Amino acid sequence: MRLRTVFWIAIAVASAPSGAQAQFGLEKVLSNVSVANVNTQLSCLQHNDVVTGPSGGRCGLLGFGVELGLDLTPDTAKYLAQFTLGYGQIQGFQSANPKLDLHGMMRLAPEVSFYLTRNTKTWAMPYIGVHTGLVALSNWQAYTAPGDTLYSFSATTLQLGATAGVSLPYHMYVDIGYRYRDFQSLDWHLTVLRPGFPKSITMSAVQATAGVQFDVAGLTGKKK
Repeated sequence: MRLRTVFWIAIAVASAPSGAQAQFGLEKVLSNVSVANVNTQLSCLQHNDVVTGPSGGRCGLLGFGVELGLDLTPDTAKYLAQFTLGYGQIQGFQSANPKLDLHGMMRLAPEVSFYLTRNTKTWAMPYIGVHTGLVALSNWQAYTAPGDTLYSFSATTLQLGATAGVSLPYHMYVDIGYRYRDFQSLDWHLTVLRPGFPKSITMSAVQATAGVQFDVAGLTGKKK
């Protein structure tokens, strides 16, 4: 039954049907949601010479995320498995080049994750997670001096990552992880690339997360 549910979720993500078919697929996915996660994030860039954090250093990038999850194992299992689909965004970037001003945010849509939690039945339960999904720099803006022509670019890449964390009382959780993001080709909306404009950006980062998990299945009476 649980494998069949995962199958329905995969179909809904991989395809984009219209009309009544889209509504049916969405209702099928939502009817099997077990949990909803809401979190806030703090990121530190690694191996990046194009953009920095808001203070000019590697850290200080703030973001948030939401996830809808499906429990793949019963609550009594020794290891608790969970599959989630999520959305997130990170902001606070600025150019490492003082002659170039950059504005934009990074969006994660969707982020696909798999978590495995050790069911210690105590106040703190350790877990690990793996992540993938599409990451987009959508309509980033750049100019070289006040009053200069405003330029923009977009880019999309695949994200890979891993996480280690701990579940806490009151449905809270904290974790730290690494995300690999390499935008190898920026799609500038201009004919000729101007001097000093980057052709690629690596936005791999160490990411700390704190959040709360809502028991959707318990609230809807579908807890197994």
